[in-house]
Amino acid sequence: MKKNLVVILASYPEPGKVKTALGKQIGKEQAAALYKAMLLDCVQNCQSKEHELALCFEPKSKQKEFLKLVKIKKSYPQAGGPLGDKLQDCFEHFFKEFTNILVIRADFPSISASMLRKAYASLRSKDVVLGKAEDGSFYLVGLKEPHALFDDIEWQSNALLTQLIKNADRNHLSYALMPAILGINSQKELQQFRRKVMKDECPLTYSVLQKIKIK
Repeated sequence: MKKNLVVILASYPEPGKVKTALGKQIGKEQAAALYKAMLLDCVQNCQSKEHELALCFEPKSKQKEFLKLVKIKKSYPQAGGPLGDKLQDCFEHFFKEFTNILVIRADFPSISASMLRKAYASLRSKDVVLGKAEDGSFYLVGLKEPHALFDDIEWQSNALLTQLIKNADRNHLSYALMPAILGINSQKELQQFRRKVMKDECPLTYSVLQKIKIK
């Protein structure tokens, strides 16, 4: 049994299929280009000899194109249904081979290898590790064995992290919280991220952000 795995949860960067709410504000093509840049920065920033890297992707029909784009050897298609079903299935699949698993969302390019090391360190003493997004969602979930963490959650809610914490408490699971980071799901967040992002932190995302025209 291998130990540490980081799984990037991602969708193929096709216009109109990713960042759809943001796409209504800045255009589908720009939104897809931004998502692609965030995904590629995320993959690069998560590279480390301390863990293996895998891709949990959708749609299944884009597997060949996806693996050519990100060049990750280990991959698994996402399950159908809401995000909770995708996460549960992803963890169950990879727990057959690994003991400590972090699942991260591809559209948080400022996740770094040092943040992942801190998450793994927290898993030594906690059952669950959660990364908080500034909008109330989450960017990371870490487990060392399967738990009923994703049941009975309103996945369209703006308080996903709060619901995950309630489920952890309900199941008597100890948890650690990672520092909050900013995602990009609206024009306002895009402008905030553009002011904060450092070029060497996520260079592809930085480059695309400089080119995006705000309507």
